[in-house]
Amino acid sequence: MKKTLLQFLDFSKKERTGIYVLLFVSTCTWVLPVFFSNDNIDLSSAEITILDAKIKTLQNDSFTHFRSNIVESHPELNETTLVEEHALFNFDPNKIGVQEWIKLGVKEKTAQTILKYVRAGGRFRDKHDLKKIFGLSPGQVERLMPYVVFSEVIEGVRDKQVYREKQFEQLPVELNTADSNKLMLAPGIGQKLSARIIKYRDRLGGFVSMSQLSEVYGITDSLLTALHPIWFVGLSPNIRKLNINSIDLEELRKHPYVSFSMSKLIIAYRNSHGRINDTQEMYSIAGIDREKLNKLVPYLAY
Repeated sequence: MKKTLLQFLDFSKKERTGIYVLLFVSTCTWVLPVFFSNDNIDLSSAEITILDAKIKTLQNDSFTHFRSNIVESHPELNETTLVEEHALFNFDPNKIGVQEWIKLGVKEKTAQTILKYVRAGGRFRDKHDLKKIFGLSPGQVERLMPYVVFSEVIEGVRDKQVYREKQFEQLPVELNTADSNKLMLAPGIGQKLSARIIKYRDRLGGFVSMSQLSEVYGITDSLLTALHPIWFVGLSPNIRKLNINSIDLEELRKHPYVSFSMSKLIIAYRNSHGRINDTQEMYSIAGIDREKLNKLVPYLAY
């Protein structure tokens, strides 16, 4: 047993030489710094401050690059775990700029997209509208929503018009006689939308029902519901009617409820059968869309 142990402890000449060299290098590593110390280097306080700032800049750049790569490679970590919670603050998404979005943890490219949307006339009307922004992860949206505060837009109303409090001194309003100023007294009705309503009213020849407002671009179901208590159509509205026996094809097809094919069928029937006497005869014309004809009938005269 002793002899076997001695065999393991016995080294050849090359092995002993290697051990000596290793011991020499190790000793030099510990001893040389004592003789070549840089204690004599004298840096001014200004130079130290500049050097310290450069080191911090390099550290920040490295972290930013690292964080950017991590976010792009792992969307599930997007800003939820990499952005400090203390950066959050109350904000109006319709008013803050790019720098504020960045402070909230939003990428600069996404912040620029949001700003372009707002400058083009787009508006956030509900905190859930953040979900529509391309570039915001679900986790980031959930994190930001509690801090959304609107200063002008009433939260929960999701229409194209900005709903503001208004005075309703001249309400209720008869839809066929109201001018643009009266229409704009209603919530959700601005200058552009009131102009569209009046233009469509002129094309129709007047409204016979409040439900026809839904045919105006910009009138949503929720807005129409809000308008019902304050707008109305008179019991005997003054409607401009079309004389179906004398009107020509070009004039007839201008009506919103008359398509080109429908106007051709009516004129062809009239040329073939002579005078159209009543609504019942209108329904007898083959090929006419009955749904459109139902809408058109109140505007016909014989």
